[in-house]
Amino acid sequence: MLLLAALLRRWAVLVQASLSLVLAEYAAFLLERGEVDGRAPLVAAGLLVVGELAYAALEPPATRQEIVRGGVRVGALAVGSAVLGVLLLGAAAASGGSLVEEVVGIAAAAATIAIVARLAWGARGTR
Repeated sequence: MLLLAALLRRWAVLVQASLSLVLAEYAAFLLERGEVDGRAPLVAAGLLVVGELAYAALEPPATRQEIVRGGVRVGALAVGSAVLGVLLLGAAAASGGSLVEEVVGIAAAAATIAIVARLAWGARGTR
């Protein structure tokens, strides 16, 4: 409901607030369950798509070619984030090694997320 109001009023701050509330609710759900959710990569991909579409709705109308290009980009980002999530869940499930292996795994996961964030940030400039 909050996202709909934000889109109708074209308030970017309210779009961010509504997406943050959805993320906080999902985090609370995970904490309540106390276990890893195997659907987390799909939730992440879905949240990414909803966020991209919501912010695209705030922008001025685009040409058909820009819409198709943006749709392909958002689809690729969603698939990439889901695949990355599955890989990180798999790495976490395969864990059980020494402290050094855990630290290397955490560093690799952080580096992967940093690379994806950098690529996403760079893609923003090509819109």
